[in-house]
Amino acid sequence: MLKKFNALDVLICAAIIAIVFASAAFLSGGGLIMASNQATVYFTIEAQNMPEGFHEKITVGDTIEDSAKGFYYGIAYRVEVVPAMIETLDAENQRMVRAIAPERETILLTVKCEGTESDTAITARGQTVKIGQRMTLKGKGYALGGFIVELRTEQ
Repeated sequence: MLKKFNALDVLICAAIIAIVFASAAFLSGGGLIMASNQATVYFTIEAQNMPEGFHEKITVGDTIEDSAKGFYYGIAYRVEVVPAMIETLDAENQRMVRAIAPERETILLTVKCEGTESDTAITARGQTVKIGQRMTLKGKGYALGGFIVELRTEQ
């Protein structure tokens, strides 16, 4: 025996169809339109435990690339050196303390590049960058790796 559709059945079917189309549009990337603005991106890599004097190989203005993929990021904008720190045992007090590592240094390399900034991401030459991200970079005659510890943009 066939049952007739009433207005409530039609309303439920229309709601289900609308949900299916909205889900398909959202999952295909058409659901959210986010504006992104062109920006100059500055990110700083902290390369820890480098040999003493390594920073002398890096010159402001050097071309900086991803050392794994050879992808061009930008130029070395600023180079800072701080003493490398290690954890060591304080024999008198029987506890771990931080001390300066002999013949080692920590390098803070700031890279300047073109990119975009949106509500959800910052990109440097199309590659997403974020605080805490591990990167391996190279310049002419050197390579280093570390984590992004500072990230800023200018419009």
